[in-house]
Amino acid sequence: MAIKNKDGSIFRLNKPNPAMNQQDLWDDGSQYILHNFTQEEFILHNFDKQEKEYQPIDEIEVEEIKVQIKETVIPKKDSPKNIITLYCMPAITNNANDPLYNEKKVSIVYGPQYTFEAIITISSDLVWQIWSVKDSPKNSIIFHPETKRWWKVENSFKEDNGYYMGCKPSTIQPSFRVEP
Repeated sequence: MAIKNKDGSIFRLNKPNPAMNQQDLWDDGSQYILHNFTQEEFILHNFDKQEKEYQPIDEIEVEEIKVQIKETVIPKKDSPKNIITLYCMPAITNNANDPLYNEKKVSIVYGPQYTFEAIITISSDLVWQIWSVKDSPKNSIIFHPETKRWWKVENSFKEDNGYYMGCKPSTIQPSFRVEP
């Protein structure tokens, strides 16, 4: 589709561009000076195509190959089927004390994201509880890629060689790099 002027005619660019009249051409045959560049960093590639002569094959010999197939059964690991991969941004809490007014200020900074495996124990629209071997601190943001929902960790406690984390929907929705 062509770009058109207000009167309906086709818009045409001015040729040549008037801004190019003042520019120098690079191909003037002079040597170029490259700053902050060493010869070791320069990689040359030879892209010259070498044409090979075509040599037709007169006869094609057909050989029959016999392969004996052995079937082996690989035992599967006994693992729960409901293990999911979640993404987490851990919350780092900074406490500051104002000496003038004697007030405490709490700020939350989110650290780098990581992935961990978990099992969903309770799931509803407003409450979510998961069990994992890895603990996430309070106020951390957890992203479930299948449901595309963000959850905020409200509390966590250790039990059954892992951690139970109670979550609620998060108002903070950071972007996560979700790897397929």
